Amino acid sequence: MTVNNSPALLEIVNLSHSYSRNGGAEPVLRRISLSIRAGELVCLIGRSGCGKSTLLKIVAGFLAPTQGQCLLAGKRIVKPGPDRCVVFQEDALFPWLTVRENIAFGLGGSSGTQRRLETERLIDLVGLEGYGDYLPRTLSGGMKQRVALARVLIRSPQILLMDEPFGALDAQTREEMQELLLRLAQKRNQTILFVTHDVQEAVTIADRALVLDRDSEQIGATVPIALPRPRNRSSHDFQDLCARLHALLRQP
Repeated sequence: MTVNNSPALLEIVNLSHSYSRNGGAEPVLRRISLSIRAGELVCLIGRSGCGKSTLLKIVAGFLAPTQGQCLLAGKRIVKPGPDRCVVFQEDALFPWLTVRENIAFGLGGSSGTQRRLETERLIDLVGLEGYGDYLPRTLSGGMKQRVALARVLIRSPQILLMDEPFGALDAQTREEMQELLLRLAQKRNQTILFVTHDVQEAVTIADRALVLDRDSEQIGATVPIALPRPRNRSSHDFQDLCARLHALLRQP
């Protein structure tokens, strides 16, 4: 991804969030500040319950922060919008629609010709040639996630938000989806905020990993990942970065 001289696209400023529980407020995020540049792929990593998905939902506009703000291209995020699209672990496809219809759904009221051209382009882009008329129930887990990815990319979002999208896939399919995501991100210079708890996944795909600490509810470390792509998982540098992230996650 081309990020070196890119301006900040997403800015999170002094953001905190608490949930109401048992008559009180339970903090889950405290004074989070970070920025993501255009074209950057950033992984947000942390143990279960540390607030990763909560932060993603705030950026998506599904939740309002208790304090602070999120800015996308200088505009404050106050609600969901097509400039921010989310891919979840569950594919959330419409089971009664075909692959082609699910992908085209993202274009809303666009003209028939435009819908057809864009839909076929995205089908080809995610490697689903020949599957346009299939229903979701006939697809594998990896193919469903390809459809889910195409359905949001067809909207050309400014930032793609991904909440452990490959977590339910088997190891081989997961690697294939990671490779696909990297190819698409490079081709489109797509900005991505990717939530994961998998250290190896973060080192495989990210330009930078942000470690969210469950106890302080803050970003405890920022780890640049400057390895050349495609990344060799058995290399010394790759393993060193994995060990560093593991150590940061184990810190009390």
